[in-house]
Amino acid sequence: MHRRRFLTHFGTGLAALAVSRSASAQSRQPAVTLAELRGSVSALDYDVRPGALDNQSAAFQRMLDETARRGIPVFLPAGTYVISNIKLPEGALISGVPGRTELVYGGDGHFLSGHDLRQVRLSNLVVDGVNRWTGAGVDGLIDLRGVPDVTLDDLTVRGAGRDGIHLERCGGRIADCSISGAARFGIYAVESTGLTVRGNRVDA
Repeated sequence: MHRRRFLTHFGTGLAALAVSRSASAQSRQPAVTLAELRGSVSALDYDVRPGALDNQSAAFQRMLDETARRGIPVFLPAGTYVISNIKLPEGALISGVPGRTELVYGGDGHFLSGHDLRQVRLSNLVVDGVNRWTGAGVDGLIDLRGVPDVTLDDLTVRGAGRDGIHLERCGGRIADCSISGAARFGIYAVESTGLTVRGNRVDA
């Protein structure tokens, strides 16, 4: 991997990783197979519809809360979903159609965040911040803190007003993602606990 800026710091319990301009090319494999999608529910079952003109945050949040409580993955059909201020619940498992399922930030707060959870998985999604600024206390379009089992696979993250992906005290993996247009860092991780970062591409 060629890195224009790569920073690590080790101290008492501290490991920081910041990547602002880097490139890596590896063969990309679908993060979610058809077998894994068995047993998932479609967003359409919760009246969350691609291409809707209005902000669907309330319905989207209800869908995530209900499916996570039941331990059921969510599949988002191809299309655009305008959402804001989504709090990822414990065990959130969300996947879409690679390159065709787009989550677009509607502004006025934060985009996708989760704090002090055990597990979060996001796969095969486009996450578009449309260059809108996030509110105080939120540093990334995907902002996760205190989550030991994070899986971010095959995501396209673009147009972040701050960081594309921001992790604090997290473990798991960030793999085969493409991040572009972040105002600060494409990928930022600090105080990581067994975090693997591989096969990602970060561009200006």
